[in-house]
Amino acid sequence: MIIALVILYSESFYYSKHISALTSEGSSAMVHNDSPLFRANEFDALLPLPYYHIGSENFRTETNLPIIPFSMALSQQNGIPLISVQLSRTSLSQTIANLTLVQEQLHPNLHAASLKDEHWLLVVDNRTELPDHQKRMIAHAEKIKVFDHFECYAFSPKSYKDLYTENVINWQLRKKLALVVSDTLSPSIVYYSFDEKPSIVQFKGRGAKQIKRNDWTHMIPKNHALGKKEKHELSFWIRLDQNAVNTQLWFWEKKNDEDVVFNVSEVGDHITATSEGWGLFSFEFQPEENESVFEILLHREDAPLKIWVDEVLLRPLSLDIKTADATNLNNRYYKPINDLGVLKAEK
Repeated sequence: MIIALVILYSESFYYSKHISALTSEGSSAMVHNDSPLFRANEFDALLPLPYYHIGSENFRTETNLPIIPFSMALSQQNGIPLISVQLSRTSLSQTIANLTLVQEQLHPNLHAASLKDEHWLLVVDNRTELPDHQKRMIAHAEKIKVFDHFECYAFSPKSYKDLYTENVINWQLRKKLALVVSDTLSPSIVYYSFDEKPSIVQFKGRGAKQIKRNDWTHMIPKNHALGKKEKHELSFWIRLDQNAVNTQLWFWEKKNDEDVVFNVSEVGDHITATSEGWGLFSFEFQPEENESVFEILLHREDAPLKIWVDEVLLRPLSLDIKTADATNLNNRYYKPINDLGVLKAEK
């Protein structure tokens, strides 16, 4: 026991000296492959893009990303805290708070506001296609270094307010030309509000749908034909209860009873925004064949756990859709700003 404690103390002591030397004032520059990058003490945290979060029993992103070992090595070698995680028991609340930093900004980001005085290092893998909202984060950052397949940017959480304002202004412009739908069915548009049957839980409107995970729940009509061979988006809101977002999404494209495309993923793979304890699921796909049909279902083979879903929308990406809710565009519910660009007071 004494020997074990001595080893533990020795390793802790020397590693602490290593971190202190790299992060204290006047430290040597951050180094990668013997190439000086910048001073580690200029940054409060490291945020990798594409973002990864592996460890909450509710959320996990793709595990085979080159940026994972690289960002971890950069963090450990230079003593900069890493915003991404690869742990086994990250709390649900902390998971959701971190995910809001890299999602679509639908309302003022309170988590980012609490970090507004920090300076972050964005490390971007330029071989990976990022979603538009993460590309816009880069547009608000200052490029400082490029090496191998990675780009480094200086980013301030203050920019989240600008990102949110841009989203709202874009929403205000686009909603004027958007198509208004109610509960309807057409070759390219499917919308379910579930308001015909009020429920005790709902995201918007009067009702939401509760389903059992071990059932096979169709999100669009079975063998649905789209009519056009163009890119579509299926989106819906799911309440972020325990075990909700590791529900599986089963996707088929079929033609003449033969599978053209089949894949299985988890809802958490496609969460693009969060609001009021709910998460927005967004899944994009494009028909591979003319005259094919589609099935998209939620299912997971386990105990009959119950989850809530609301506001299901299938639309062509080329078409903007709005519902009776004045803040809604393409299933995104924005908190508006007035003409002066000042946030409206919340009641």
